[in-house]
Amino acid sequence: MRIGITEWGSISALGVSRELVRKHYQQPEHFLQWMEEFLCWGAPLQAEGEEALSRELPHAPRVVRLALVAARLAVERAGWQPHTQEITLNMASARGATDTWERAHSNWFSGGQLAADTSPSTTLGGIGSTVSQELGLQGYSFGHSITCSGAAFAIANAVAWLRAGMATRILAGGAEAPLTAFTVEQMKALRIYSREDKPTYPCRALDVGKRENTMVLGEGAACFALETEPEQAQAWVAGLGYGQEPLPSAAGMQPDGQALQRAMRKALDQAGLSRPDVIIPHAPGTRKGDRAERAALQALFGENIPPLASNKWKIGHTLGASGALSLELALLLLRDQAWCPQPGWIGQKPESRMDSVLVNAAGFGGQAVSILLKSVNS
Repeated sequence: MRIGITEWGSISALGVSRELVRKHYQQPEHFLQWMEEFLCWGAPLQAEGEEALSRELPHAPRVVRLALVAARLAVERAGWQPHTQEITLNMASARGATDTWERAHSNWFSGGQLAADTSPSTTLGGIGSTVSQELGLQGYSFGHSITCSGAAFAIANAVAWLRAGMATRILAGGAEAPLTAFTVEQMKALRIYSREDKPTYPCRALDVGKRENTMVLGEGAACFALETEPEQAQAWVAGLGYGQEPLPSAAGMQPDGQALQRAMRKALDQAGLSRPDVIIPHAPGTRKGDRAERAALQALFGENIPPLASNKWKIGHTLGASGALSLELALLLLRDQAWCPQPGWIGQKPESRMDSVLVNAAGFGGQAVSILLKSVNS
């Protein structure tokens, strides 16, 4: 039984339209901005993204509106009919409605009254339920938070449901709106945030030689339409892997990337491959995290590590949505067969066709997920 990704939609600092996203991936520049209000780098939406967001529920939390844009695009591009077809939704987020939480708490702490909808609008389940309501979906609707691997878990869950016959059409992905004062300060408190104000590359994802942590937050969402044996697919989900490791600290990883090793090995075994054509690592730009992932890659592939591609140096770390936006990059590589320029420290372009891409996602809690996509033409 083959599970295919029929279509997808996304919104990030790269844009919303596929043409603009593709164009921005082909540029060698990053899309990070210095945010004076937070005194740090970030990757907020640009003009096209803000325009798309303005058309969605103006009073809803920003993360809900991001999810709506991506899910609506996926449904429209797939040609699905929500009112006559049963469509299940699984939308992940690590942080949820951060902007609404912070405004409500600030107002309450200052002696103001809480709005009547404060509780339902800030629950994590409110993301999926609102998207489902707005799109008129008739199937199951739910969401979850498994930190920064959340969107990858949503894809894995969708594949399991399709294989089990629990659904025939599933929207799965992740959304995150972390560019808020308290969220940024939490990341700064971990001492992993990029601190330089004018570097050439604020986020040096997967650069194991860097002297400072360089994680940068970004906002965005991506949502995928998955089906069993679709007539037309953009790519096949050929392998899934999961790994967990003992925690060295609340936010740490084992130096040898045990969870990532297990996840990659399982995904490759399930797909019947020993080596993919490209790997998109999790690589958030932190010193320990990037070194652990590099160690995991070396444990599996030795000195023959496949070509690597990343988008975090370009759009930042979108936390629970990051796995979904990495999956979009994987789909573009498979569809277009056009390499996206990468900084020199990440790696060189493939020497032949790209028919398989392995996507990694990891998060707090010592968990990792790997997804292996295969080209429909392989």
